[in-house]
Amino acid sequence: DADVTITGAATIRGRVADKGFFTRLYPGTYYLTIKKDLYLPVSDRKITISRGGTLKKHFNLSASFGTVSVTTRPSGAKVEISNGMSLITPVKNLKLDPGKYQVKIEKKTFVPITFKVTIVRNNNVPINEILEQKTGFLSISADPMPSDLKLYLNNQLIKEAALPDTLKNIPTGKVTVLCKGTVNNTAYEGKQTVMVNWNQETMASIRLKPVFSLRSTPKTVS
Repeated sequence: DADVTITGAATIRGRVADKGFFTRLYPGTYYLTIKKDLYLPVSDRKITISRGGTLKKHFNLSASFGTVSVTTRPSGAKVEISNGMSLITPVKNLKLDPGKYQVKIEKKTFVPITFKVTIVRNNNVPINEILEQKTGFLSISADPMPSDLKLYLNNQLIKEAALPDTLKNIPTGKVTVLCKGTVNNTAYEGKQTVMVNWNQETMASIRLKPVFSLRSTPKTVS
């Protein structure tokens, strides 16, 4: 809807709806102003009302906005714009007044992105971002050290693991570290769950213990 102001012998204010704007005026000269967000205004347009007559006017408002489109991989990221708007990707052809804006994109467990965009009238600014997952460092040691160490993170086998070692690019969140191997011909294993934080080093000291068979020897009944 657009706002309408008519000034002259009287001042009339209203809004243009789907069916238009209608009002009664005394004969005379008036000035018409039409305003709508994101469109160029019609300012002080002179109109003349005659006695017993009907005046019909039609105006095509010219767009004064530009647009921005934002996509992310993965999608579902929160987009905050410095004008106070908050949306979720994908964002298609969002109308904005011309000017400079700060945009922030964030999603849980991913590195936030902040940048500036300039919106130009009748132009679209496409933004396509591949989000980087938040990661940290995980330093792992094991005691005793098996001769045939197998290291698992969240049940996934880590190849070519040699401890102690610091692993890079570990996704943030809870990580369960499991070590398995043989010590003096006996199977050993140890497990520990730790929290990996963004850009921080987390220590996991795994104490391995012998793994005994759960099978029991049948008792002899005499």
